[in-house]
Amino acid sequence: MNIQNKPALTWLGQSGFLLDCGGVRIACDLYLSDFCVKRSKLDHTRLTPIPCAPESLDDIDHYLITHPHIDHFDPETIGPVLHANARTKFYCPPSASAMIAEFFPQDEKRFTKLACKKEVQLTESIRLVAVPAAHEELEKDSSGEFISFSYVILLDQVKKAIFFAGDTIPYENQSQHILDAIPN
Repeated sequence: MNIQNKPALTWLGQSGFLLDCGGVRIACDLYLSDFCVKRSKLDHTRLTPIPCAPESLDDIDHYLITHPHIDHFDPETIGPVLHANARTKFYCPPSASAMIAEFFPQDEKRFTKLACKKEVQLTESIRLVAVPAAHEELEKDSSGEFISFSYVILLDQVKKAIFFAGDTIPYENQSQHILDAIPN
């Protein structure tokens, strides 16, 4: 695989991004529906139109989910992407287990529940590292794993790193967690 010198990053509304690294496409936190309006008691009326139909994204290789809120783990986006491409791999924190069980029990094996700071080799030259995220505050589950993640994508061939923050506020030592994910 030949990664371009300038990976292409496309914003798809909310916290959603699509990263193209020489033909390897990585999505993060896509919200391409009005599911929040249907499911939440709060006013979640979109301020911008939905930029594309989720079923049109049939060429996603890796799909990152930072936490199990429905504007980041959107079942009306994930479902069409999941069914449009059998090779798409989904990555999330263990805190997304209940959402997977509710919306995609038959596809549970397609979701990899990551451990914070554990590196995952996505391709020969692209790696993924989850780092803690503070959605209002740093929270851990009963097993000691962080509830929310940010992601560092390491592009080895061009020696670059891309950071997907997700829904996080700055917290003490955040920059050190990010730097620890990036090799010297």
